Amino acid sequence: QISAFTVSELGEMLPHGVNSKDGRHCVLHIAKGSRELGKWTVGYADFTASLGGQTSLFDESNEANARARMLIYLIENKLVEL
Repeated sequence: QISAFTVSELGEMLPHGVNSKDGRHCVLHIAKGSRELGKWTVGYADFTASLGGQTSLFDESNEANARARMLIYLIENKLVEL
């Protein structure tokens, strides 16, 4: 048996906003089909930037996997601590 976090639990772990390595404050963005039809996109974006600067975005076929990949990215890049 394998344990995994639920979408809700992953949502509680992802911060609403993070500061990117270049000092921009980026806000969590989660959407279905925004970049690829039928896929979930999870990422952080600086909506105050003139071009809408973004950090890494992850596209997955289900929301839990997209959220999990983002959480792993944040931890590996020391943008969040649990």
